[in-house]
Amino acid sequence: MPMRALRATTAVASGHITKNLWRSTAICAVLAVIAALLMSVRALGLVALWADAFAFFVCTAGILVMLQSQVGYVSPHAPPPEEV
Repeated sequence: MPMRALRATTAVASGHITKNLWRSTAICAVLAVIAALLMSVRALGLVALWADAFAFFVCTAGILVMLQSQVGYVSPHAPPPEEV
C-alpha cells in the first residue's frame, strides 16, 4: 500500500514539473539573480546564506534545462515499443 501512494505522488509531481519545465527554469533563474544581488550587497550580513541559495537555484535551473533538452528525444538504442 505505501508503494502505491508513493507512485501516485511521484507521478503527480513529475507530471507537474514536466508540463512546466520552462516556467520552473525561469523561476529558478530569477531566484538565482535575486540571491546574487542580495549576496553582492551583503544583505543582512548573511552572505554565505545568499551564496548557498544562489548555488542551489543555479544548479536547479541547469538540471531543468538539461531535462528540457531531452523532451521528445528518442534514443536509437531504445527497445521497440510493445504492441498491445
